[in-house]
Amino acid sequence: MGGDVEQNEFSQLKTLLEKIGLLPSDEAAVYAEAVRKGSVTTSDAGRVAHQDRSKAGTTLRHLAEKGFLRERVRESTTRGGRGHGDVYSVLPPKEALKDKLEATEDLRALADRLDQHLELLAAEGEQDEDVWRLHPSALAPTIIAAIGAAAAGIEVVSNDCSWIDRPDVLSALGNARRRGLRVTVYASALRATDKGRLRSHGLTVKSIEGRTQPFLLVDRRVLFIPIRMGSITTDYGALQTANRYMVDNQSAFVDRVSDGRRVGK
Repeated sequence: MGGDVEQNEFSQLKTLLEKIGLLPSDEAAVYAEAVRKGSVTTSDAGRVAHQDRSKAGTTLRHLAEKGFLRERVRESTTRGGRGHGDVYSVLPPKEALKDKLEATEDLRALADRLDQHLELLAAEGEQDEDVWRLHPSALAPTIIAAIGAAAAGIEVVSNDCSWIDRPDVLSALGNARRRGLRVTVYASALRATDKGRLRSHGLTVKSIEGRTQPFLLVDRRVLFIPIRMGSITTDYGALQTANRYMVDNQSAFVDRVSDGRRVGK
């Protein structure tokens, strides 16, 4: 295998191409295989995409049309036949993805400006009293954005903290702490290893007695309450609100547990 590329990086390429919607799963798998080998045949495509020869040929043609592969043309051995390709060489990712990568950078810069626009609208408008449902795919990005905009502090109340126990959310909480914000986690069922991991991000961890409804407060202004979603696997979504009554209730709850009072079972 060329260079120092590890096998899991080819799998990562496939996953990222799917995740950002550039290629469907079968085409992403074939392109990743083409990058791994330098070229692919119809048999290769069928093997990695679990397709018959006809469908694999279509997948290869789609990738060539999208600029990810180039087709080898050879003369047909049958009279009156046309040139056809059964071997495809790969176009390197930086070449194949050039326009997409440039568009992503433009989109990132535009998103930053549009986020600022929406923050100004929110600051100029009335307080949003509605309750919004966040689906699992939107949970982490929304919480991370709220944490990034925090000015005073973040308070998390949970049992085992499983709903926020993901690297990107913990990293955002750690970054808030490094910005000088107070970040406190109140938990009733944390294992020692989990407690150590939270503290490694600079978070203050306090034990509380009794189980309770988990939630996260940002600046005592925005409230997130996790909800279980998903019919096959358990994924966490959340309710998000700046409703003053709900925020004040949960703020009062934090004040009670911070004083060492027991929560309800």
